[in-house]
Amino acid sequence: MLKLNKDKSEFFVFLSKQHVRKTMNLRIKVGSSYIHSSTSVENLGIISDNTLAKEKQVNYICKSCYYQIRNVGLIPK
Repeated sequence: MLKLNKDKSEFFVFLSKQHVRKTMNLRIKVGSSYIHSSTSVENLGIISDNTLAKEKQVNYICKSCYYQIRNVGLIPK
């Protein structure tokens, strides 16, 4: 039987930027639990946001790259 973890479960709806504010607090009832909407979700390491802008994904990759470049600079000669 599939068990719902309400602390980790989330959903989002693809919308245009104009309609995002209208649907900020959506929720779905599954059994006796409510799942609240999110502005972005992560699945298999890819961050998707509800407007498909990929801004959060690009920021995450840039942050990770700068961290790795900094580590390369710390290697002793």
